[in-house]
Amino acid sequence: MDDERLARRELAYLLQAHPEIRGGRGGRIVKEAVKAWSPAPDLLFLDIRCRANSFDLFERTSVTAGVIFVTAHDDSPVRAFEVNALDYLMSR
Repeated sequence: MDDERLARRELAYLLQAHPEIRGGRGGRIVKEAVKAWSPAPDLLFLDIRCRANSFDLFERTSVTAGVIFVTAHDDSPVRAFEVNALDYLMSR
């Protein structure tokens, strides 16, 4: 979706101010995200809904990275912290 593309672009822009954070690949679906994990990241920024539910990622692979959910959806913060999210950032 266009809003997701714009949000990914804005996040990448904001992270440029932090050179210690190297950008990885953005995957729009869980399958793409899992493929992009080589080498395994230390930190992931995930949207709750990237065509599929991001929580599927936790069921398909072992997530050892810190996870920050960045989303416009307010319906999953409890579940995010149940999978040990570091934070849940909402934008509107």
